[in-house]
Amino acid sequence: MSEDSGPFVSTSSTTRRAVLGTTVATLLGGCQSILGSSQKAGSRLGRVGLVNLTTEPQSVDFRVVWKSETVVDTTYDLPANNPAEDAVPSVVPERVWPTTEGKFSVSAREVGSEWRTVDPAQQEYPDCLSVQVLIDDPDGLSILTSQDKTECQLGGEAGEN
Repeated sequence: MSEDSGPFVSTSSTTRRAVLGTTVATLLGGCQSILGSSQKAGSRLGRVGLVNLTTEPQSVDFRVVWKSETVVDTTYDLPANNPAEDAVPSVVPERVWPTTEGKFSVSAREVGSEWRTVDPAQQEYPDCLSVQVLIDDPDGLSILTSQDKTECQLGGEAGEN
């Protein structure tokens, strides 16, 4: 596991409005799994991001396993959030996983804590599953998911969706 952001990172600041909008869409997108979907052999992994809403710097271990092969396994250092600014610290890992359907899991943890894992099989393999790792006080680390198909289109390379 790398102790720096390595080649798998695009560090940026995300506006508070964008974080709120993504969080609401993620929570509403989860409602689709309650309504049911057809059983499939896999999902596409859409947009993935890590966001620090705390006023302290955070280190997050992050892993993507695709068809039993670890394709991302690194530690991201997220700077502290400054509530006086309109942007929050965020990281978007470089897409190194396929844009096609497959079986995968996404895991994250605050360094030294228990892993939290999202597996699309638990949601009956939606067409698209996007993941946002959110660090917030007092909740700590949460993994939010969205089944918004546009998140797979935005996250893919041209001609691969």
